[in-house]
Amino acid sequence: MTRNYSILLLLASTLYAAQGPVHKSLRAYAMGNAFVAVAEDKDAVYYNPAGLNLINRLGNYEKYPELGYYPNNFIDARISTGVNLPVSQGYQAYKLGMDAAHVYKNATRDPNAGQSVILDTVGNHPELSDKLMAFDQRTFPVGVKQDFEFAVPHFGGSIWLDATVSPYLETGIITPGVGIDTAYVDAVAQAAIGFGIGERWSVGIGYKGVKREYMPRMKTSLLEFQSAIDTIKSESDLIKSDVSKVSTVGHAIELGGMYQWKREVRLGASLRNLFIVPMGEESITPNLTTGIVYSPRRLQRNTGFYRKVNFAADYEDIFNNDRNYKFFSHLNIGMECDQVLLGIPNYPSIRFLKARGGVGFKGGYPTAGFALEVMRFVEVEATTWAEELGYYTGAVENRYWVVQASIGI
Repeated sequence: MTRNYSILLLLASTLYAAQGPVHKSLRAYAMGNAFVAVAEDKDAVYYNPAGLNLINRLGNYEKYPELGYYPNNFIDARISTGVNLPVSQGYQAYKLGMDAAHVYKNATRDPNAGQSVILDTVGNHPELSDKLMAFDQRTFPVGVKQDFEFAVPHFGGSIWLDATVSPYLETGIITPGVGIDTAYVDAVAQAAIGFGIGERWSVGIGYKGVKREYMPRMKTSLLEFQSAIDTIKSESDLIKSDVSKVSTVGHAIELGGMYQWKREVRLGASLRNLFIVPMGEESITPNLTTGIVYSPRRLQRNTGFYRKVNFAADYEDIFNNDRNYKFFSHLNIGMECDQVLLGIPNYPSIRFLKARGGVGFKGGYPTAGFALEVMRFVEVEATTWAEELGYYTGAVENRYWVVQASIGI
């Protein structure tokens, strides 16, 4: 177990230590993470506990005609494993390497080339130097996520793990270096309840327990690579010794509400990561998010070949002062379409093949995702999104490419 924990630490989507734990629902991120008013399945545990009140209600169209359409599922449970790979950063590094190799090869063919051919090459090709500078300390985030989650009407719970590491290159000409910008593991247990007040209101409350371990930022030159390995081993040993300490477990409560304004429009709000016992010495800013979802009646179907279409918008993380001057960093918009491709007419609970696709913008950056579910038991998902690493939207994009496989009902 300890060995696996260390592997998850070292095989790890760049987040800063002061940010609260964030579960990456691929369904939500595909549609721009505009989900606080949408959440009506197991993901309500993470985004809005009030949504647990909607499980199985939206599928009962005759009893709740004002709530709209949704597949009639009494239980929603999944075990999932996902991985994030730095596809964009890797491709950029490959292009840079090919360009540098091409220029260097041409330079070595010059009969007047001296011993300092590398410095001369960079000096004679400022465009290559600019590319190197732009690539300097660019992180290569690698991450894994594991989830066990379930939900029934009014109640849900989850145990999930998010582990990341973000190495980077320092493109020094004489002594290039490497480093780790971020490396952490979040182990989280959550539970939530949701219930209705009348036919239009839903409210919910949840609990979150978090154990976070992380490695401080470090760097070394390639000539001292062995010392870096020794440092990583030393830090890993410290983390192992701290795993069993209950005093560093953070405890938070989460609140949510939804209002079914019209059959096609629902409003939502949630307050997450409200820590009553902090994670060690960390101070976490609560995440207050508001949102709206529009589900056009003409596009919905509640038959064996049911279809669900949602258009949503969120204003996320309102209390985050670091982003208050960047409007688009808070704004998430997106849409999704969920369609049964193979089922039985008039039996929406029985489906053999279902596809879901989503697109959107999260914090000003495009998102997209696709999922395929077979026999309700197996689901494969792929989603991409980006987050801002600079001081304004569009400065430094950090793009994620995550694939996930899950089994459940």
